[in-house]
Amino acid sequence: MFQDMKPTNSILRQHAFTFMELLMVLLLLGMLAALLALRFRFITAGAQPGSPSPNQRVQCMNHLKNIGLAFRVFAVDNADKFPMQLPRKAGGTQEEVASGNVFPHFQAMSNELSTPKILVCPADNRAPADSWPKLANGMVSYFVGLDADETLPQTLLSGDRNVTLDGKELKSGLAEWGTNANVGWSGQLHNSAGNVALGDGSVQQLSSARLKDHIRYTQLDKIRLAVP
Repeated sequence: MFQDMKPTNSILRQHAFTFMELLMVLLLLGMLAALLALRFRFITAGAQPGSPSPNQRVQCMNHLKNIGLAFRVFAVDNADKFPMQLPRKAGGTQEEVASGNVFPHFQAMSNELSTPKILVCPADNRAPADSWPKLANGMVSYFVGLDADETLPQTLLSGDRNVTLDGKELKSGLAEWGTNANVGWSGQLHNSAGNVALGDGSVQQLSSARLKDHIRYTQLDKIRLAVP
C-alpha cells in the first residue's frame, strides 16, 4: 500500500508568492495599465499632451462655416457685397478697412450671426464678448480677408488668427503681403495648421505649405487681412 504523498511546508514555501512579491506584481500591473490608458488617450485625441483636440478643430470649422454663411447672407441682401466693400451709410464697414480693426466687420453682421461667442475658436484662450456692443479685437479669434469676393471663390474671407509671415505671427491690425510671401501658421491653435473660410463660403483646414500654395491662386495681386 502506498501512502498519500503530501507536500511538505518547505515545498509550499518554494512555490508560493510572498505578500511583498504579490504587492510588487500588482503595482507593476497598475503602472502598465495607467501607461496604456494614457497612450490610448493621446492616440484617440490625435495629438500630444497640451495640444488642441480634434473636437476643438471641428468646432472651430463649424464656427467658420457659420461666419462664412453670415457673410454670404449679408451679401445677398446688399448687392452681392461684403461689409468691408460697403460704406457705413449703406450698412458696411469700408471706412474701417484702413484701421485694421476686425470687430466692426463682424458687428455689421450681428443680424446674421447668432452670438459674438461664435467669434472665438474653442482652442483659443481668448474670452468671448457677452454682447455685440462690447465686442473688441481681443475677443475675436478670426481674421477678415479685406479683399474677399464672392466672384473669386478661393479668396480668404476669414480664418484662424495665428497666421505667420516669414515665421513671425501677425500682430493685431492691418496685414498686407504679396501672393508669393512666405506665410504659414504658428503652433498656437491647431498644431501649426489652421482653418479658413473662403469667398464661396466653404471652409478648409490648411497646413502651412497648403496655405502658402493657396494664396498664389486667389487671383489677387496682394493679400490684405484685418487681424484681431
